[in-house]
Amino acid sequence: MNKTPTLDEYKYLCSVVGLDNHINFNVAEISLENSIFAVTVKSSDKVIGMGRIVGDGAIYFYIQDVIVHPSYRGMDIGKKIMNTLVKYLKENEPNWKPKIKN
Repeated sequence: MNKTPTLDEYKYLCSVVGLDNHINFNVAEISLENSIFAVTVKSSDKVIGMGRIVGDGAIYFYIQDVIVHPSYRGMDIGKKIMNTLVKYLKENEPNWKPKIKN
């Protein structure tokens, strides 16, 4: 689960949620590789969800690209992705002060 999606997986998820016309896939692979932390969720070896943290790794951390395949929504997959991302921040961000409530 704690794995950066491949470019093909990212393209697939973006396309099923209608983001494929809003992403520059010519540079997306570099962006994915530079993620601080990422999560993918698979079902039968097919990616069905993802989320990642981007930023400078010192002061700025942003949760980015939380995507769940429409066929798998309502199964708490997005919540599990967010919980994993927030857990990473709590354990690794030096100035963690939660600004959201669970």
